[in-house]
Amino acid sequence: MPILRLQNEIQRYPWGSLDAIPRLLRLSNRSREPMAELWMGAHPKAPSRVEIDSGTHQALGEFIAQDPERVLGPEPARRFNGRLPFLFKILAVHTSLSIQAHPTREQAREGYEREERAGIPIDAFERNYRDKNSKPEMIVAMGEFWALRGFRPLQQIRELLSILGCPEILAGAFEALGRDDEADAYDALLQALLDLPAEQADTLLRTADQIAQVKRREPLWYWVHELSRSFPRDLGAIAPLYLNLIKLRPGEAMFLPAGELHAYLRGSAIEIQGSSDNVLRGGLTSKHIDRDELRRILRFESTEVQIIDPEVVDRTARVYRTPVEEFELWRHNTPSLPAPKHLGGEPGAVTLETGNTPEILLSLDGYSDLRFEDRVLRLEPGESAFVTADTERYSVSGSAVLYRARVGNPAGDA
Repeated sequence: MPILRLQNEIQRYPWGSLDAIPRLLRLSNRSREPMAELWMGAHPKAPSRVEIDSGTHQALGEFIAQDPERVLGPEPARRFNGRLPFLFKILAVHTSLSIQAHPTREQAREGYEREERAGIPIDAFERNYRDKNSKPEMIVAMGEFWALRGFRPLQQIRELLSILGCPEILAGAFEALGRDDEADAYDALLQALLDLPAEQADTLLRTADQIAQVKRREPLWYWVHELSRSFPRDLGAIAPLYLNLIKLRPGEAMFLPAGELHAYLRGSAIEIQGSSDNVLRGGLTSKHIDRDELRRILRFESTEVQIIDPEVVDRTARVYRTPVEEFELWRHNTPSLPAPKHLGGEPGAVTLETGNTPEILLSLDGYSDLRFEDRVLRLEPGESAFVTADTERYSVSGSAVLYRARVGNPAGDA
């Protein structure tokens, strides 16, 4: 059967939620461990497993490798060297992720080969590049979702830092903000803040938190206080003063290209990204921080954040398009309308076409029946399936919201 049920792994990072993923997947969490991400894909760190038949499973990457042209489609198999180019996730953030950015494909390839030559083990704490792939990503909010993303305008940063006082401590930052070249100004600002001596950084953090406690009804200062409380002595807590604070409402999306500084603060979301685990961190973490390498890959420019609303395709389908070739994301709402008769659709179902690319389907808030010829695979809430490219067409019915991850159209690097 070319539509195969998936078994997926949950990543239990400390910043994850205790109940968001268990609630979505209808799981128990008796151990009360944070569940941060559900991974759906073929990434070697935590590959999904396809159900070949009852009781028999195989890692998705191995399944693809047996016949990449059939499973991925001839063109995607050639374009992505026989690998699935995206990783699909449910993300559940309780405590902020690190301030981070991701490399372009060229930067990832160069960094990976450099660290290989240096003999740094792939699983070493200090390793920056764990593969040769880029990691553009898009999130779709499932509820209220808060994030930091991209630099604020220079004048706005100056005004916000001025509220802190501390002119001697911030002298280097204000000097940076006065530079003529915008990219140079952002680079120098970040370096000035990251290089503050520990005693001065502690003073600045105490001052910021005192102000934040007074002004915490304002979202910006609320997050300065929350980050100060969650990450004591970490200067990343004042990042809302120089990065844009973003609030996504349910169904709204945000695309993040390579080289853009960001952090996810709180909320649950659907995430789709390039199949990579390359992360350069700058704060709000106990993981490895390489500030020089982070600055080397960053886009030093003011960011005007664009919130993405899905494009309406028909009464049941919406698509979140992106400027990258690795992925696109669809959302289908059922109960479905009858499919057109010329497509052979079943009554009460919608017929979908793969377009010669592979798909991963995630059923939420209800069940989905996936029908191919005379066979039906039912997905309960939180379950997912892999659809091979050569399936061509299948029908969907049920009572769920169905998210559908697919390969995107050829485009430039993110």
